[in-house]
Amino acid sequence: MDKISFELQREINSKPLGEFDVIITLMEGVNAESLNLKSYRVLMSNILAARLTAKEIHVLAQNEGVQAIEPDAKMGIL
Repeated sequence: MDKISFELQREINSKPLGEFDVIITLMEGVNAESLNLKSYRVLMSNILAARLTAKEIHVLAQNEGVQAIEPDAKMGIL
């Protein structure tokens, strides 16, 4: 399973030098501080929000403690 979602990879391919708002899901028991992110928000114990470059996303995807990286999108009311 690829840790970077299809949607996020498509965004990265279209703007390889851009920055992206992402949601990072960690494996159970992984501490967010071990990821060495410059800035992030803890949404739940194993879910983080961050703004990262494409390079940072690809490096983060190699971390064994990361389960998934997805785009952070605003949710509308149905």
